[in-house]
Amino acid sequence: MDDQQLHDLGMARRAAKLEPGSHQRLKAALRKPRPKYAYYGSDPIEMAIRNHPGLTREAAEEMAEKFGF
Repeated sequence: MDDQQLHDLGMARRAAKLEPGSHQRLKAALRKPRPKYAYYGSDPIEMAIRNHPGLTREAAEEMAEKFGF
């Protein structure tokens, strides 16, 4: 048995200790609406242009061709 398996076995045997109210906090956090991902629906070239303001679309497309995108 390697170190990782020994660690996993020890963690499985250890009793989980939860703080009081943690279950309710988890449920409340899951109900809370999450912000949308800023790059949802963007292609890789648009994302590169957003992340690097000096980059032109032509240069980004040329790099994408060279790297196989």
